[in-house]
Amino acid sequence: MMPRTLLMRCDAFRRRCLAEGTVTECGDLGAAPPPLLPSKHSTEFDLAAASKAADIAGIRSDEDRWLGQLLRDVFDLYALEDDPDDDLDVASKGEPDQRIPPLHGRLIFIHHNENDRERHVCYRALQHQNAIAFQARLRAALTASGISTRIPDRELLLVRRGPMPGGAKTKQLVDAFTAAGGRAIDPSDDDLRVFAGLRDLRAWAQEEGISDRFERWIRAEQPLAKTAFFQAAGLAHGVSGGATPEKAPKPASGGSATAEKPGPEPKVEPPAPQPKGHPPAPDAIPVGHRLTPDAPAVSLPLRLLPRHTAIIAGSGSGNTVLLRRLVEEAALAGLPAIVIDPNNDLSRLGDLWPDPPMAFTPEDARKAALYAERVEVVVWTPGVHAGNPLFLSVLPDFAELGEDRDERQQAIEMAAETLGPLAGAKTNLLRGVLAGALQHFSDRGGGKLGDFIALLADLPDGISAIGNAAKHAANMADQLHAAIATNPLLKVEGTVLDPRHLFFGRDPARTRISVINLSGLASESARLDFVNRLQMALFGWIKKNPQPRGLLYVVDEAQTFLPAQGASPSLGSGIKLVAQGRKYGLGMIVATQVPRGIHNQVVSNCTTQFFGRQSAPATIAAAQEILAASGGSAADIGKLEAGEFYFATEGSGRPAKLRTPLCLSYHPANPPTPEEVIRQAKRSAASA
Repeated sequence: MMPRTLLMRCDAFRRRCLAEGTVTECGDLGAAPPPLLPSKHSTEFDLAAASKAADIAGIRSDEDRWLGQLLRDVFDLYALEDDPDDDLDVASKGEPDQRIPPLHGRLIFIHHNENDRERHVCYRALQHQNAIAFQARLRAALTASGISTRIPDRELLLVRRGPMPGGAKTKQLVDAFTAAGGRAIDPSDDDLRVFAGLRDLRAWAQEEGISDRFERWIRAEQPLAKTAFFQAAGLAHGVSGGATPEKAPKPASGGSATAEKPGPEPKVEPPAPQPKGHPPAPDAIPVGHRLTPDAPAVSLPLRLLPRHTAIIAGSGSGNTVLLRRLVEEAALAGLPAIVIDPNNDLSRLGDLWPDPPMAFTPEDARKAALYAERVEVVVWTPGVHAGNPLFLSVLPDFAELGEDRDERQQAIEMAAETLGPLAGAKTNLLRGVLAGALQHFSDRGGGKLGDFIALLADLPDGISAIGNAAKHAANMADQLHAAIATNPLLKVEGTVLDPRHLFFGRDPARTRISVINLSGLASESARLDFVNRLQMALFGWIKKNPQPRGLLYVVDEAQTFLPAQGASPSLGSGIKLVAQGRKYGLGMIVATQVPRGIHNQVVSNCTTQFFGRQSAPATIAAAQEILAASGGSAADIGKLEAGEFYFATEGSGRPAKLRTPLCLSYHPANPPTPEEVIRQAKRSAASA
């Protein structure tokens, strides 16, 4: 059983106790709870009397406010009426307050057994008789709902009493609404009275402090699912998350919008067939097409992403476009990512193309729309408080590590590599004292940097056999105090974020991409220090929180952070991460313009490799040498067009030439300025 299932069983039992007014002991969480039956308190909720007493006079107004608010309240009740399920959640959301709202709200059905696929049922009350006002509001609702025959799982309910306004333009717009899958519903007085009566009963239950009993009653009775309105909308419980029935049930007398009415009121057009739901999450992502006529698409299995990917291509080769598309496709498949952006090239991953590129295919356009709906891009700006600052601990979370001695030793070594330069540990003597102190600190559970400095300042006897160890440790404590005073990255002035916040946001239905923009870190050493600490945090967290589905850690300009030659603070943690991460579901994508620029221990761990155009003779020769080791020749690697790459992965044979697609997000010729990055970070900070 998943933790989610256990928690839902516990909550269902808790709610039953509250509804019954009696606390009992739960004897079994293994069996699904029986369906709710009316409790002994059911008679206190007299819906017939409440409906009869309900005031629906406000519906006579031409304004939308009264009916819109009633719908908002009743859709909240619908979500309450639908008992939580392991595989499906139903959420009711209102739209942002506006004088003229494009929608009044939406229901979101979240299919957990289909990679959290979402189905949105939007609704809009539209009472206006003026044709121009009607058209403007319907256009806004169409845009806000996103319904289209090409985009599945988007529906729009237009709720209106009486006929539509006349006129050719109005008819044309209504026809477009129907063709896109929209449903027009004319609710009966009986249904409106039920809606208002339920709202009044809920308000009364809240005042009396018996909301739990009301919740049990409405889930047992399901009065909304029985109304002609919700049956005509295809929202009777039992079909709420699946395909809409081909034919809605016939409404009862005086029922819903699909019923014919006498007199001048016309019959509302029957609802158009709804698009089929999304298939289950894919097991592969497309990476391009071979350069032969009618060649099928080439895909990369998702199971290979945790086994790392390298992109090696020079300037102008389309390497950034390929990197972005891999991240985007993975996000559409439900894989979150942390992206290191050293040159601002990746900070627009959350921006849509203002106009679709000429090279966009219909499939690209469809995916771009899904990407906007399902993916949440947050831009972080370490070192820039005006944007969306990010603070990470200098030390790994030793408390998160298990009992594996090797794993703990690797974490201690990474911490020593990070703290050594800051503490002035330039000799083997000092590094030995520092390592002994870290070992003791780890054994007692770890803590924050201040806790470790306090340990160094007063090092207990017996921790180190090195002579004058306490004196050396006290000097290193002073060095660390000085480093904190001069290095802004060591001054944590906000919540210290762990990798969970970078990978997962508040909305579980949207896949998060965290873009960490380094333009606010002026010096190379500050950038290397930050990336090192991030990699340390990832190393400790992923071991404690393995991800079978997979996560991505993406490093652009990887030769800076994982260099083939020379020392770098981030190299040691990067090598450990690439060697260990795959076991726990963390895949790396590294990109570089220099074929021999990335450390060989990183490249050799990359199961998937892309090679693009190189310009200099030395880099051409280096790329050809690497490709030759995989059985390829690539004599034309200096003449490849932008977007053309040699591709090799497990089971693909020798490297083959591909043309890769454009990225789904906006990628103009020039990257955003630091000021534009700050503005983007501010916009995304609300969801962080």
